[in-house]
Amino acid sequence: GVLILSMRLLLGFLGMARWRRSAEPLTEELAARIGMLSKRLGIPGFSRVFISQRTTEAAAMGYLHPVVLLPAALATGMPPEMLEAVIAHELAHIRRLDLWVNLAQRVVETLLFYHPAVWWLSHRLRVERELCCDELAVKATGERLTYASALESAGRIQLAAREPALVLGFGQDGKTMLNRVRHILGL
Repeated sequence: GVLILSMRLLLGFLGMARWRRSAEPLTEELAARIGMLSKRLGIPGFSRVFISQRTTEAAAMGYLHPVVLLPAALATGMPPEMLEAVIAHELAHIRRLDLWVNLAQRVVETLLFYHPAVWWLSHRLRVERELCCDELAVKATGERLTYASALESAGRIQLAAREPALVLGFGQDGKTMLNRVRHILGL
Protein backbone atom coordinates (compact mmCIF):
# COMPACT_ATOMS: atom_id res chain seq x y z
CA GLY A 1 0.00 0.00 0.00
CA VAL A 2 2.79 2.43 0.89
CA LEU A 3 4.55 1.67 -2.39
CA ILE A 4 1.42 2.20 -4.50
CA LEU A 5 0.48 5.44 -2.75
CA SER A 6 4.08 6.65 -2.99
CA MET A 7 3.82 6.15 -6.73
CA ARG A 8 0.63 8.25 -6.66
CA LEU A 9 2.58 11.07 -5.00
CA LEU A 10 5.43 10.80 -7.50
CA LEU A 11 3.07 10.78 -10.48
CA GLY A 12 1.32 13.82 -9.01
CA PHE A 13 4.61 15.73 -8.88
CA LEU A 14 5.46 14.73 -12.45
CA GLY A 15 1.98 15.69 -13.69
CA MET A 16 2.21 19.03 -11.92
CA ALA A 17 5.51 19.81 -13.64
CA ARG A 18 4.07 18.84 -17.04
CA TRP A 19 0.98 21.03 -16.54
CA ARG A 20 3.08 24.02 -15.49
CA ARG A 21 5.24 23.75 -18.62
CA SER A 22 2.17 23.85 -20.89
CA ALA A 23 0.73 27.00 -19.29
CA GLU A 24 -0.11 30.10 -21.34
CA PRO A 25 -0.44 33.71 -20.07
CA LEU A 26 -3.77 35.43 -19.41
CA THR A 27 -5.19 38.47 -21.14
CA GLU A 28 -4.11 41.89 -19.88
CA GLU A 29 -7.60 42.75 -18.59
CA LEU A 30 -7.83 39.59 -16.52
CA ALA A 31 -4.27 40.03 -15.23
CA ALA A 32 -5.19 43.50 -13.93
CA ARG A 33 -8.26 42.07 -12.16
CA ILE A 34 -6.08 39.41 -10.55
CA GLY A 35 -3.74 42.09 -9.19
CA MET A 36 -6.63 43.79 -7.38
CA LEU A 37 -8.06 40.47 -6.26
CA SER A 38 -4.76 39.29 -4.80
CA LYS A 39 -4.52 42.51 -2.76
CA ARG A 40 -8.00 41.92 -1.32
CA LEU A 41 -7.02 38.37 -0.37
CA GLY A 42 -3.86 39.49 1.41
CA ILE A 43 -1.29 38.25 -1.12
CA PRO A 44 -0.39 41.46 -2.97
CA GLY A 45 1.54 41.18 -6.19
CA PHE A 46 0.52 37.59 -6.96
CA SER A 47 0.33 37.24 -10.72
CA ARG A 48 1.13 33.61 -11.49
CA VAL A 49 -2.22 32.67 -13.04
CA PHE A 50 -2.12 30.85 -16.37
CA ILE A 51 -4.37 29.04 -18.86
CA SER A 52 -3.73 25.37 -19.54
CA GLN A 53 -5.07 23.11 -22.27
CA ARG A 54 -4.38 20.03 -20.12
CA THR A 55 -6.47 20.74 -17.02
CA THR A 56 -10.19 20.12 -16.69
CA GLU A 57 -10.65 22.17 -13.51
CA ALA A 58 -9.07 25.24 -11.96
CA ALA A 59 -6.21 24.31 -9.66
CA ALA A 60 -3.60 25.91 -7.45
CA MET A 61 -0.34 23.98 -7.50
CA GLY A 62 3.24 24.25 -6.42
CA TYR A 63 4.83 24.76 -3.04
CA LEU A 64 7.63 27.30 -3.19
CA HIS A 65 6.30 29.25 -6.19
CA PRO A 66 2.61 28.34 -6.44
CA VAL A 67 0.63 29.00 -9.60
CA VAL A 68 -3.03 28.89 -10.54
CA LEU A 69 -3.96 27.00 -13.71
CA LEU A 70 -7.28 27.59 -15.41
CA PRO A 71 -8.65 25.23 -18.03
CA ALA A 72 -8.96 26.85 -21.44
CA ALA A 73 -12.66 25.89 -21.60
CA LEU A 74 -13.29 27.74 -18.35
CA ALA A 75 -11.29 30.81 -19.35
CA THR A 76 -13.11 31.19 -22.66
CA GLY A 77 -16.59 30.07 -21.60
CA MET A 78 -17.14 32.23 -18.53
CA PRO A 79 -17.84 35.93 -18.05
CA PRO A 80 -14.96 37.84 -16.40
CA GLU A 81 -16.83 38.29 -13.09
CA MET A 82 -17.40 34.56 -12.73
CA LEU A 83 -13.85 33.77 -13.77
CA GLU A 84 -12.62 36.23 -11.15
CA ALA A 85 -14.62 34.30 -8.52
CA VAL A 86 -13.00 31.01 -9.55
CA ILE A 87 -9.54 32.58 -9.40
CA ALA A 88 -10.35 34.07 -5.99
CA HIS A 89 -11.11 30.56 -4.71
CA GLU A 90 -7.76 29.24 -5.95
CA LEU A 91 -5.91 32.24 -4.53
CA ALA A 92 -7.60 31.53 -1.19
CA HIS A 93 -5.99 28.06 -1.24
CA ILE A 94 -2.59 29.70 -1.71
CA ARG A 95 -3.21 32.28 1.02
CA ARG A 96 -4.26 29.58 3.51
CA LEU A 97 -1.22 27.40 2.62
CA ASP A 98 -3.58 24.59 1.69
CA LEU A 99 -1.08 23.23 -0.82
CA TRP A 100 1.28 22.38 2.05
CA VAL A 101 -1.55 20.95 4.15
CA ASN A 102 -2.60 18.78 1.22
CA LEU A 103 0.96 17.50 0.83
CA ALA A 104 1.09 16.58 4.53
CA GLN A 105 -2.30 14.93 4.18
CA ARG A 106 -1.08 12.83 1.24
CA VAL A 107 2.00 11.73 3.17
CA VAL A 108 -0.15 10.66 6.13
CA GLU A 109 -2.51 8.80 3.76
CA THR A 110 0.49 7.03 2.27
CA LEU A 111 1.98 5.97 5.59
CA LEU A 112 -1.32 5.05 7.28
CA PHE A 113 -3.14 3.75 4.21
CA TYR A 114 -4.65 0.84 6.13
CA HIS A 115 -6.58 2.93 8.65
CA PRO A 116 -10.15 3.90 7.65
CA ALA A 117 -10.20 6.85 10.06
CA VAL A 118 -7.32 8.44 8.13
CA TRP A 119 -9.34 8.30 4.89
CA TRP A 120 -12.51 9.59 6.57
CA LEU A 121 -10.65 12.47 8.24
CA SER A 122 -8.82 13.26 5.03
CA HIS A 123 -12.13 13.51 3.15
CA ARG A 124 -13.61 15.78 5.84
CA LEU A 125 -10.54 18.03 5.71
CA ARG A 126 -10.87 18.39 1.95
CA VAL A 127 -14.56 19.29 2.21
CA GLU A 128 -13.94 21.85 4.97
CA ARG A 129 -10.96 23.31 3.11
CA GLU A 130 -13.16 23.92 0.05
CA LEU A 131 -15.87 25.57 2.16
CA CYS A 132 -13.31 27.87 3.83
CA CYS A 133 -11.91 28.92 0.46
CA ASP A 134 -15.43 29.48 -0.86
CA GLU A 135 -16.06 31.89 2.03
CA LEU A 136 -12.78 33.74 1.40
CA ALA A 137 -13.56 34.00 -2.31
CA VAL A 138 -17.02 35.45 -1.60
CA LYS A 139 -15.49 37.90 0.85
CA ALA A 140 -12.88 38.98 -1.74
CA THR A 141 -15.34 39.38 -4.62
CA GLY A 142 -18.33 40.54 -2.59
CA GLU A 143 -20.67 38.67 -4.93
CA ARG A 144 -22.29 35.62 -3.32
CA LEU A 145 -24.68 34.90 -6.20
CA THR A 146 -22.01 35.36 -8.87
CA TYR A 147 -19.76 32.95 -6.98
CA ALA A 148 -22.54 30.34 -6.72
CA SER A 149 -23.14 30.71 -10.48
CA ALA A 150 -19.41 30.32 -11.12
CA LEU A 151 -19.40 27.08 -9.12
CA GLU A 152 -22.32 25.78 -11.15
CA SER A 153 -20.69 26.76 -14.46
CA ALA A 154 -17.34 25.26 -13.46
CA GLY A 155 -19.08 22.05 -12.46
CA ARG A 156 -20.93 21.90 -15.76
CA ILE A 157 -17.73 22.45 -17.78
CA GLN A 158 -15.91 19.86 -15.67
CA LEU A 159 -18.69 17.28 -16.22
CA ALA A 160 -18.66 17.89 -19.97
CA ALA A 161 -14.91 17.21 -20.08
CA ARG A 162 -15.16 13.83 -18.33
CA GLU A 163 -16.39 10.43 -19.30
CA PRO A 164 -19.84 9.77 -17.77
CA ALA A 165 -18.68 6.61 -15.97
CA LEU A 166 -15.82 8.48 -14.32
CA VAL A 167 -17.79 11.43 -12.99
CA LEU A 168 -17.91 10.16 -9.41
CA GLY A 169 -14.65 9.42 -7.66
CA PHE A 170 -14.14 6.80 -4.99
CA GLY A 171 -15.87 7.80 -1.75
CA GLN A 172 -17.74 10.77 -3.25
CA ASP A 173 -21.49 11.06 -3.03
CA GLY A 174 -21.88 13.32 -6.07
CA LYS A 175 -23.38 16.17 -4.05
CA THR A 176 -20.19 18.01 -3.11
CA MET A 177 -20.73 20.88 -5.54
CA LEU A 178 -24.41 21.16 -4.61
CA ASN A 179 -23.49 21.32 -0.92
CA ARG A 180 -20.93 24.04 -1.64
CA VAL A 181 -23.51 26.12 -3.53
CA ARG A 182 -26.03 25.65 -0.70
CA HIS A 183 -23.40 26.73 1.82
CA ILE A 184 -22.51 29.86 -0.16
CA LEU A 185 -26.17 30.83 -0.53
CA GLY A 186 -26.87 30.09 3.15
CA LEU A 187 -29.45 27.40 2.41
